[in-house]
Amino acid sequence: MAWNSTPLEWAMVGSHAAALVESGNLLLAGDRALDHGDWIRMTRQFIDAGTAALKAAEAKSVDGILAAGGDLTESCDTCHARYMRQ
Repeated sequence: MAWNSTPLEWAMVGSHAAALVESGNLLLAGDRALDHGDWIRMTRQFIDAGTAALKAAEAKSVDGILAAGGDLTESCDTCHARYMRQ
């Protein structure tokens, strides 16, 4: 897939992906984990998907961004279905 983008746009995508990875790390920091099973597994899936998005942005790969986006959505939806606070 072709996408005409500027270096600034790719840098912004990369910055947002890096923020997602760091958000995942914060979910594991200190006593934030709600349990030591699924919470950790789901958060690591989120971090992995964010890392894939970061690598795709660095490679300027639209297909990589789309794949990582699907994985991010799945990891978020799965975790929120289990842990969404009422």
